Amino acid sequence: MAAVGDTGTRRKLDSRETIGGLSCIRYAWTDADARLQSCFLDEAAEVAGHLLPGGTRIHFDDGGKINYCFLGRDTKVEGHMCRGKGHGYMTSFHPNGRLRLCWLAASAEIQGVPCRRATFLADLIGESVGVYFHPDGSLTGCELYRKLTVEGRTFRKGYRIELNPGGNPVAKQR
Repeated sequence: MAAVGDTGTRRKLDSRETIGGLSCIRYAWTDADARLQSCFLDEAAEVAGHLLPGGTRIHFDDGGKINYCFLGRDTKVEGHMCRGKGHGYMTSFHPNGRLRLCWLAASAEIQGVPCRRATFLADLIGESVGVYFHPDGSLTGCELYRKLTVEGRTFRKGYRIELNPGGNPVAKQR
């Protein structure tokens, strides 16, 4: 077994194993008390109210709450189609279990805001096209795929807009 930090271990799983109530395959990481820190899901599983597909690599915080995952395929999380298919796009969660970060599989309007989808090219050139949410599920920010006017302020396509929990812009125009 290889050590993970100073407190846990990584184990190669020769076959499916149920750990912490989840069916895990390939590898599992556990803490010093043998609590699941991370694993690859063998099959779809509901975690913190989210149905995650098999092949997802899921990670938990020290308190055992979902922290982030790499979805096994494009998956709808809280109504938003998030990119999956491996380690390229991380989906993360707030401590209350609500969605924090999603890389959209397709451009979509979220709460009236036209949010741009994630692409490999945008990621490669350093554009921030991740869509963020507040702990209550309201939109925090995204990159616009078209022009948007909010409260008399116009934001052009490609602008990264940031919103407060009330849906009002908090960032300056560029």
